[in-house]
Amino acid sequence: MRLPFWAILAGAPALLPSVRAGPSTGLPAPSSDSSPSSNSSASITARLPSCAIPCIASAVANSTCSPDDIACLCADETVNEEGAICVKARCSFSDGLSTKNATQTACHAPVRDRAAEYNSTYIALGVVAIFITTTRLVFKQFFHPARELGSEDWAILGTLVICIAGLAIALGGMTANGLGRDVWTVTAAHISRSMLYFYVMEILYLAGTSLVKLSISLFYLRLFAATAGPAVLRATVAFNVLYGLIFVTGAVFQCTPVDYYWNQYFDAAEGSCINMNLFGWLNAAIGLAIDLWMIVLPMSQVVPLRLHWKKKVGVAIMFFLGTL
Repeated sequence: MRLPFWAILAGAPALLPSVRAGPSTGLPAPSSDSSPSSNSSASITARLPSCAIPCIASAVANSTCSPDDIACLCADETVNEEGAICVKARCSFSDGLSTKNATQTACHAPVRDRAAEYNSTYIALGVVAIFITTTRLVFKQFFHPARELGSEDWAILGTLVICIAGLAIALGGMTANGLGRDVWTVTAAHISRSMLYFYVMEILYLAGTSLVKLSISLFYLRLFAATAGPAVLRATVAFNVLYGLIFVTGAVFQCTPVDYYWNQYFDAAEGSCINMNLFGWLNAAIGLAIDLWMIVLPMSQVVPLRLHWKKKVGVAIMFFLGTL
């Protein structure tokens, strides 16, 4: 779930303007300047981080392109691959990021920015979710005969709070710090801040999905307590609580120290993280098993009902869609 350190270097051309020798603290803005004085191989090499100079020299030497033919070098896959592998092995993350930035600039790669599209998607989905959830809670509190919120409604209220918080973080934190833009146009500092917000979003996501499952199980506990057996229903509720606690805690402490999750993009950062791919697969597998159980549980109560089979199908579909 984290941004791989060197995924940004895949296919990176091996020439670089606009980065001065030594560690870089920021990224140069992409430039359209293609004059010989600024885009010659000698001028480009002179501006490389010191760690990248041997990589460029070796890659260019092995290419069939002229050292001054920038267009040819940019299109040469051998140069791209050799340069990327070498920079990965020799340079720090920040220097590698600067190499990617300046390389793409030298090759006049298009600069993409889809932040506005992401923001529009977040707002659209967030508004719909907030509206539907709020409508349900207002109805239960003011228009339902009982005029009170049940335990399942309080769980849903928790997901509403998480949804609002997640929307604010997505708009004010993630896209504001580079989400939706090519990573080579973003500084290491902005990547770090974006990953801090992404870390919080991971936790909110796991907490939110757990609360949704808990809300459904609490609803079943109230609805089927007299027929399905309280022990089975309470066990389902308890398992959902345990599921949420385990995976939220695992997400919080996935790295040691915790701040290594977002600080690992700085050269001096030290730490380690658990295998988040495995963590994600485990969460998905157990979550899917819970979802299937939450579908089977109400279906088992529909079959014995003395209803016409068409009505049974309708009730079953209602529970199935509600669980989804």
